[in-house]
Amino acid sequence: MPLSDQIVGNFRTSLLVMLGAVVFVLLIGSANVANMLLARAAARQKEMAIRTALGAGRWRIVRQMLTESMLLSLNKRHVGIARRDLGN
Repeated sequence: MPLSDQIVGNFRTSLLVMLGAVVFVLLIGSANVANMLLARAAARQKEMAIRTALGAGRWRIVRQMLTESMLLSLNKRHVGIARRDLGN
């Protein structure tokens, strides 16, 4: 009897259903993040047009967007760590 059959046993279908559910939830989360990023970019379209008209290059705008995203993610990371340490 293979080791995988010994470990999984009769729970194979249940585990596959749970795996499908997890993949589905991750897919929904990814679509949600993509939608929020798209909405954010659409809201800032006028700002980017003004920056381009004032002479900002494509890479300068990309650097600004990446810098803002990194700062926001680091801030959220620190808030998450603080909440974890406080037990909330």
